[in-house]
Amino acid sequence: MGTRPGEASGLKWKHISADFRSVWIGESYSRGTTGSTKTKKARTVNLSASVSKMLQARKERLDPKSDDELVFTTCTGLPIDDRNFRRRAWTTVLAQLGIPYRKPYTTRKTAASHAIDAGANYLEVAQALGHDPQTMHRHYAESIQKGSVFVSFE
Repeated sequence: MGTRPGEASGLKWKHISADFRSVWIGESYSRGTTGSTKTKKARTVNLSASVSKMLQARKERLDPKSDDELVFTTCTGLPIDDRNFRRRAWTTVLAQLGIPYRKPYTTRKTAASHAIDAGANYLEVAQALGHDPQTMHRHYAESIQKGSVFVSFE
């Protein structure tokens, strides 16, 4: 999805569309506080089929009692503490997979870069990330495909 970690931590079931095809990103959770997104702008992001399926299966498995419940919590159902997440879960998973350490935030840039490399319109990727186009271009210009912009007129 390319969300910021706090945006994923603040995601509630009511933010996911009934068909699991899109998600509203307008809140974040960090350091014990719920607030707005970094840019103070809400956005709706269309989800891939695999993410939609994962979220639907998660909801069926967890069977939340309210759509106000968080989608992602600790094992005991508490909100995720970003400091503990990195230390307890993130580094453990990376080590088990043999992946060198990188900050959780890196997954955001990876998602954007892969989307652009796969041919996604960078303006749509910017919108999904909550960036303005200039910021998107400044941070991800190296990923924008350098193919010919002209079509054949044969």
